[in-house]
Amino acid sequence: MRTANSHSQAQAAPSTSPDEQKSTVLQRPRRVTRRLPTSKVRWDRKFRMIMVTVFVLVGWIGVKAGTALVSAHSQAHHELSLVTKLSDSNHKLEARSRQLSEKSWIIQAARGLGMIKVGERPYVIVKSR
Repeated sequence: MRTANSHSQAQAAPSTSPDEQKSTVLQRPRRVTRRLPTSKVRWDRKFRMIMVTVFVLVGWIGVKAGTALVSAHSQAHHELSLVTKLSDSNHKLEARSRQLSEKSWIIQAARGLGMIKVGERPYVIVKSR
């Protein structure tokens, strides 16, 4: 338990002279007679406008890149379908080329045009009316 004497010592003011206490209490801050010139440029607004401009430019570049990507995808799809059509056409032409180079087909086509082999006797069948 504390005694009354120890309690009063704990609350006692620091050991300073009364003149020092009085002078610290009565001192006022110095009055500012001359201020530094304030800048007429509003840097916060300038920075904000620069940042908005940068964001707009980055967005514009992103939109252009996205448009180019969609365009490239569309062009690739178109050219892939063209390649597929040309490949099908190539397969048909190769089959026709193999057919035309067969000897039996050549003979049949020549007979259809009225050609005969060497040494054959031509016969013409005429339909009666």
